[in-house]
Amino acid sequence: MNYPGKLFFPVILLILSSFKILAQTDLYSAGKERERLSRYRLAIGYCRIVPEESGFDFKHYFLNLSYRTSGFSASSHSISVSGFLEGGVNALIMSEIDHNGFGTYFTPYGKLGPEINLTGNTFLSGSIGLVLITYGYYFGPVPFVGINAFYLLKLNNDLFLEIETGFHTTFPNVDKLPYLMYLNLGLSLK
Repeated sequence: MNYPGKLFFPVILLILSSFKILAQTDLYSAGKERERLSRYRLAIGYCRIVPEESGFDFKHYFLNLSYRTSGFSASSHSISVSGFLEGGVNALIMSEIDHNGFGTYFTPYGKLGPEINLTGNTFLSGSIGLVLITYGYYFGPVPFVGINAFYLLKLNNDLFLEIETGFHTTFPNVDKLPYLMYLNLGLSLK
């Protein structure tokens, strides 16, 4: 083999092997980009019923543990629509009637609906769901509707800081019922 042939052969091998390496890297990146924004979340929040003239005095802190599966991925475009499904449990931290202590009341829930990706990490969603009320003499499922907005701040590939606000109300007499407004801050893990 002459001198240019000796140089040409290793260069061709290098180019061919780089295509294989780059293709694998692109497949890995594409797979990471297609990973859904489904996540586990642990949050602390505050909720209250408004308007106050509704006769309800309900202002409480709560903990939330939930799992949300989303149709969005890390590479989803802004102003796109998908669906979600969320299930979880809220632990309402409530003062007892005699004000001598605090009680914790667990309210498991499930909800689903459409969500809109407004920007890469700001979302708006509507929901319909069912919550199991376990407070005092009340025990049973209650349907609800709501709307919420949340912001995901990416801390690393699998961890997000999540801020969410929204409101829910029961139905079918939405105009006669108060709204449960809430705000929470939590950590989400993919």
